[in-house]
Amino acid sequence: MSLKPPIKTLSKDHPSLIIITCEKGKEEQALIEFLDCVYHADLNVKVEKTSFPGVLIATSSIEPRSLLRVLRSYNVKNIKRAIPVDKLVPADLDHVLQAALELCVKQLKPPSTFAVKCERRGRAFRSSLEVEVLVGEELRRKLGCKVDLKRPDYLVCIEVVDGHAGVTLLSKDEYSHLKVA
Repeated sequence: MSLKPPIKTLSKDHPSLIIITCEKGKEEQALIEFLDCVYHADLNVKVEKTSFPGVLIATSSIEPRSLLRVLRSYNVKNIKRAIPVDKLVPADLDHVLQAALELCVKQLKPPSTFAVKCERRGRAFRSSLEVEVLVGEELRRKLGCKVDLKRPDYLVCIEVVDGHAGVTLLSKDEYSHLKVA
C-alpha cells in the first residue's frame, strides 16, 4: 500500500494528515497504539500502513497539531515520531519549493533562522540532502533569513512518501516535540 489510499480520503471530514513513524516490524502495534490514544478525540480518524516499513499515514477531522497534543498526553512506546502535514503536494522540486515558500512567507522574517529536513522514502528525488540544500537556498534567497542547522527558530519538514511530499513548517517548540516516544 502506498500513500494514495489515505489521500483519496482527504476531504472536509478528513482534512488533516499526519505521518507516523515507528520501528520496522512494529507498524501494527503503532497503528493500534495511535488509535487507542486519539480515537476518543476523533471517532473518524483513520490510520493506514504504507509500502514503507515503519511508516504509517493517519487522516483526521481534527487539526493535526491538536491531535498531536492529544497523542503526547499518553505514554506511548511504539510511535517514534508524528509529523503534521501542512501541505501535501506531488513529490517534485517545483511543488515542494512552492509549498515551502507559501508556508514560510508569513512567519519567517529576518532575523529568524531556519533549517530544512527532508526524509525521503521512494525514488522521487535523488537524495534528501539535495532537496534540503535546494529548498533552503531558495528560502534564504527569497526571504532573507539565515540557515541555522543546529538551533533554528523554524524547521521546514519535507516528508516524501512515494510520489507525494508532505511539507510542514514547525516552530522551535513544535519540532522539539516531534519525537513522541
